[in-house]
Amino acid sequence: MASFATAGFARRLSFFYGALFLSIGVYLPFFPVWLSSRGLSESEIGAVLAAPLVVRILFTPISGAIADRQASRKGMLVLYCWLALLGFSILGAVSGFVATLLAVAFTAVFWSSVMPLTEALALVGVRRYKADYGRMRLWGSATFIIANFAAGAALDLWPTGIVYWLILGTVAFAAMSAHGLPRVPSADPVGTTGVAEIAAPGARAVLANPAFLAMLGASALTQASHAMMYTFGSIYWQARGFSGLSIGVLWALGVIAEITLFAVSGRVLARISPVRLMAVGAGAAVLRWSLMPLEPPLAVTAILQLLHGLTFGAAHLGIVHFIARSVPERYSGSAQSLNFTAMGACMALATYASGQLYKAAGAAAFGAMAATALVALLLAVAVVRPAHHRGGRVG
Repeated sequence: MASFATAGFARRLSFFYGALFLSIGVYLPFFPVWLSSRGLSESEIGAVLAAPLVVRILFTPISGAIADRQASRKGMLVLYCWLALLGFSILGAVSGFVATLLAVAFTAVFWSSVMPLTEALALVGVRRYKADYGRMRLWGSATFIIANFAAGAALDLWPTGIVYWLILGTVAFAAMSAHGLPRVPSADPVGTTGVAEIAAPGARAVLANPAFLAMLGASALTQASHAMMYTFGSIYWQARGFSGLSIGVLWALGVIAEITLFAVSGRVLARISPVRLMAVGAGAAVLRWSLMPLEPPLAVTAILQLLHGLTFGAAHLGIVHFIARSVPERYSGSAQSLNFTAMGACMALATYASGQLYKAAGAAAFGAMAATALVALLLAVAVVRPAHHRGGRVG
């Protein structure tokens, strides 16, 4: 019965991850292109793209706390998906900078909460049914690649307006898919979930635990160290003479490495703790961003891209499984929301700084990303060392 429940839970979460990342795979690379086609200037596009990051900081912790108080997180996920679809529908009906900014901000209130709540629901499966998180999550990475290529091909065949309809259609598909998510009853009182939990009387004490805060910082800074790559990676490679096909392959290699780690994450986490996995991810980021400014040849650059499996994948698995093992289930929505909020804040600052640094220093600005990852590594090591001295494991 347990294996049947595990398979059913994993299948439903995997399908929803796939549906959700179809929309993300269209939105991330091509939404700015659509905004430009609507007549927005570069500075206006920057403001519109920054709005979801600001909204995430302000509202995602609140939505996570609300979800933690519900009988089942499925209902909140369904509601947020449909409200996000409403927001995207409004976006297509307005024009001009102010109206577009307001529509995007409204949409982000709900859309930015979907991912952390999905992660919190996945952690329920990890705790209760021993589901393999990595094998569920990899379907999101796979459909992200599919969406990238499909949307790019569609843009070659039709006017830029097709981007909006692809976003709207994939978000609608995600909203419909949310109805197929498992309805899991709310968590039992702290201490009855059968996992090692941070002993604390309430959510504030749990989420203010020094180990949790250090891991939150390590996760946020490791992911934020990718800001230069996400913003200027393709521009840097193009300036070095890499072809468009080569650049596309380099991006795909990073996601393939990520998928590969997710596929074997169960075996990896049986041998290494989430905190140590976070340290591995941060350490790989220090190496990756330190070598990027040296203008490595294409073959070496491909190897550096394969490190994405660690710099993103290992760090992501580290924080997700740390929360699963260390934060009581009834607070997991709040914990995941705080994680996404911290990442959003750090990514917003790093993205803004990347523009200034790249303009001033070119590829040498990747050194700032290496320094950011180094701070993340020190935070992760700070969590590992107390556990080592006690002879135990944290997370």
